[in-house]
Amino acid sequence: MCEVEELRRTCDIAGSLLLKSPEQELIDWIKQCTGQNLAIKECQQAFYDYFCFPQSGLFCPPYNHVFSNGLRHGDIWQFPAASFDGGAEEEDFYQKFNFAPSMLNIKLPMVHKHVPGDHFGVELLFISCVLTNENLNTPDTWSILKGFICAHLPALKGYTHLLGSQTDPYIKVVAECLEECLSGLDYLLSIDS
Repeated sequence: MCEVEELRRTCDIAGSLLLKSPEQELIDWIKQCTGQNLAIKECQQAFYDYFCFPQSGLFCPPYNHVFSNGLRHGDIWQFPAASFDGGAEEEDFYQKFNFAPSMLNIKLPMVHKHVPGDHFGVELLFISCVLTNENLNTPDTWSILKGFICAHLPALKGYTHLLGSQTDPYIKVVAECLEECLSGLDYLLSIDS
C-alpha cells in the first residue's frame, strides 16, 4: 500500500505541474532535488509558452484529443485546435468516483475558463483521486482504474517524450516527473490486484 501512496503523490505532483504555473516553493523543491537553480520568471514563462498559449511557437498541447491527432513532419509538429468537449469520453470514469474537473484548483490564464476533461494534468489528478484509500476499498476500483490507464497511457507517453526532447530546463523537469509517474503506472498495470 505504501507504493500506491507514493504513486498517488507522484500523479498528484505531475498533474499539478501541467495545470499550475510554478511558484517559488516548487522552484526551491527542484533545487533541493536536482541541484538546478532555476529562475522563477523563466519557469513561469516556460509554463505559459509550452502548456497554455498556442501562439507561443513552443506550445505542446496537454490535451489527449489534441496530442493524439497531431501530425509530425520531421522535427515539426502540427496540432488541431482543442475541442470544448474534449474529454467527453472520460466523463463516465470521472462520475464513478465523483471526480469533477471543474472543482480542481487550477490556476490557468483567464483565456482558459474551461479545461477539457482529457487534459493530461486532469487525468493524472483523477488517477491520484482514485488511488486514495476510500476508493481502493470500493469493488471494481482496480479494473476501472486499469481500464482508464490503458486507454490514456499511450498518448501520455508520447507527450512525455515530446516534452523530454525540449531544451527548456523547467520543461525537462516536468518531463522527468511525468516519466517517474509513467513508470509507476506501468508497474501498477503489471501487478495483479
